[in-house]
This record gives sequence, C-alpha cells and structure tokens, in this order.
Amino acid sequence: MSLTNSSIMPSSPPEVRSLDRAFDVTAAVMIATGATLFFIAKRTFGAIAVGTYRMQEGLTHVAQTEIVDARSRLGAILIGVGLVVAAASALRHFFHLRRSTVRD
Repeated sequence: MSLTNSSIMPSSPPEVRSLDRAFDVTAAVMIATGATLFFIAKRTFGAIAVGTYRMQEGLTHVAQTEIVDARSRLGAILIGVGLVVAAASALRHFFHLRRSTVRD
C-alpha cells in the first residue's frame, strides 16, 4: 500500500468566487439599509403619535404620516429583496461547492 500525496494531505476547500462575494455584500447592504429605514420610520411614527415630532412647514399630519409610511414600506421591501438575494447567493455557493467536489 503506497501513500500518495493526496492521501496524506486532503484537498483544499474550493475558493469562493468574487461574484458570489458581491452577491453576499449586496444582500447584506440591502437588509441593513431596509432595517435602518424601517426603524427610523417606526421611531418617527412614535414621535408623531406622542406629538413630539416637528412637522415640516406646509405639510399636514396626514401628508407627513404618508411620507413616513412610504419610508417604512420601502424599508420592508428592501429587507425582503435582500433576503431573496441572500437565498440566491446561498444556492450559488451550494451549487458551486457541489460542482467543485464532484470534479475532485
């Protein structure tokens, strides 16, 4: 029984491609931005409800609430899209890893 180089040293894990890292970073930025927008809107809603929010000149309470509502929805949409991008990126990692281990 001869010992070959491959039996002594296991093969190194496949490297993650830069495009996959770009997907990961994009997903993280989208989720972080969406969460920030959502929580800013949540705090603003609370301040409007208590009456401590300083309204912009020329805007009614309803108009200001609609602006904050749009910000909140945009934040939730960004979080959702970020989660979809993260799931797609995880699938890309999985299939790339699977393809590289089948070749070895």
